[in-house]
Amino acid sequence: MVNNSAQNNDFRNRSKKILERLAALDGQEQRDPFPRLEQQKQIFFNERPWQIQNQEKLLFKQQEEKAKQQVELILAELQKIAQSSKKLVQEVKQTISQTPARPGVYHLNFLEKIKQALILLRKSIDQSATWLTVTRNRAGKRGHYWQQVQQSGTKYLQSQERYMSTQVG
Repeated sequence: MVNNSAQNNDFRNRSKKILERLAALDGQEQRDPFPRLEQQKQIFFNERPWQIQNQEKLLFKQQEEKAKQQVELILAELQKIAQSSKKLVQEVKQTISQTPARPGVYHLNFLEKIKQALILLRKSIDQSATWLTVTRNRAGKRGHYWQQVQQSGTKYLQSQERYMSTQVG
């Protein structure tokens, strides 16, 4: 019981001190506890958006330049492949024309490996040619829709037939 009354007295003393402090604060001017925060808000909302937009523009320009460089590198690589494939055709023709005087197992295995490599290469080239053709055709079709919109305007854009073909679901 003595312990309980000591805790109650301690609680009352703390409460009195808090109330005294609050009463003393009522008489004083209220000052902003976070003056710097208000200043930072002003800077952020007034000055920051322009900086952010400039940073975004710079970032997008850098990304576009990087993409252009990568496209140029890929195109250069494709040109090298095309040139090397021409050289490859010439080398294959020379290899075919040079038949060994005394063909043996070595020659048979060598030519068999060249044949397998060329078959795989031809398959991948055929697949890439098909892929390029499909991509080129798809790009042409993409422009058709907007050409029709440009020619006919909203008549084409909002026609019931067009609506049904582009409807989701």
